[in-house]
Amino acid sequence: MSFRFQRRIRIAPGLNLNLSKSGVGLSAGVKGATVSAGKRGLYGNLGLPGTGLSYRSKLNKHESRRQPTPATHLKNYLEAGNELAVRVFVESDGDVTIQGMHGEAFNDSELSVIRKYLGDTIRNALVSHCEVMNSSLEELKNIHKGTLPASNHPNYEPRPFENPKPSQSKPLSYGLLGFIWPPQKRRITELNQLIEKENIAALKRWNSEKKKHFELEEKRKKLETEDIFESQDALAAVLEYYLSDIEWPIETLIDFDFGDDSSTVAIDIDLPTEDQFPDIEYKVPGRQLKISRSRSNTTKRRGMYRDYAHGVALRIAGLIFNHLPPVNACVISAYTQSDEDDVYLYSVIVHRDEWEKLDFGSWNESEPVTLFDHFTFARNMTKTGIFKPVTPLNIDSLS
Repeated sequence: MSFRFQRRIRIAPGLNLNLSKSGVGLSAGVKGATVSAGKRGLYGNLGLPGTGLSYRSKLNKHESRRQPTPATHLKNYLEAGNELAVRVFVESDGDVTIQGMHGEAFNDSELSVIRKYLGDTIRNALVSHCEVMNSSLEELKNIHKGTLPASNHPNYEPRPFENPKPSQSKPLSYGLLGFIWPPQKRRITELNQLIEKENIAALKRWNSEKKKHFELEEKRKKLETEDIFESQDALAAVLEYYLSDIEWPIETLIDFDFGDDSSTVAIDIDLPTEDQFPDIEYKVPGRQLKISRSRSNTTKRRGMYRDYAHGVALRIAGLIFNHLPPVNACVISAYTQSDEDDVYLYSVIVHRDEWEKLDFGSWNESEPVTLFDHFTFARNMTKTGIFKPVTPLNIDSLS
């Protein structure tokens, strides 16, 4: 039986990013105090944390014939140590747009003040985001660090039902009018009946979903703890489940076939080519408030590609020997697609007893390329990480 599936995750999809779903709030100064600017002027907002009380006052009201500009009010406000909450967005070209928390636009003078007094805060947020974006590239290099050790018994882990129980809407109060005016009482009674009906329906749906979840968990438990010892279809279902559960940092396609006695499995990994591999790094240049993109040099990109290509095989082998006790050996081959034919980069045979001898305590400190030395493999790779085509090993080689 042959089964193909795929899990697509795009890494660093352009630069059109928000620092959070609704923008990041950057603040400096006194907690609870904000200032907002709009067409009607500049307003100060003071909230007393924990009390629910707030005060709002126009800052640029007519105090004299010659009013200070909103930018001057903003400057004085920030110099006094007050807080300004803003939202920061990065455009596709890396430039930064700064708005008020409710989408208010600032004029050039106000933006100049904001950059002067909040520039370091905003820049630190941009630097932190670049680190997150660049850490995604590190995941490519370190994909093997999630590798599991061998286990001779099933490792079923139940998944909790995470949907929260629906809150029940409270019935409406009749109030004084409801007690003295029958039509009002009938109306509120009808509304409360509708509310109660919806409460019952919502709870029923939740209980149904909860029941279905645990029924599926019971089936999965039986599949992983009993059926895998009897059925090749069960082995395939469990392997598919755990392979699809891995969040590959780049599109990685996998085929697999079990041997006749289910003790062996062959894996084919469809990798992107090196020139398709992500190589963009992000940084905040100098003291600027923007994000720039630059390409990694060829050596660094090739090293990441080499480590990912090997790390994927190790990650899959660990999954097989941890969750599929009946499997004693696997052959894992990686290839890239070309216009003429598939080009295989390597092929490695791993036996369970070899896997059990590995020291997983030092696993994270080892490079995935050197870990292949523990096994039988076919690979023609230069010292600089350039792969040359090889003939893959087949499942008959496992015996």
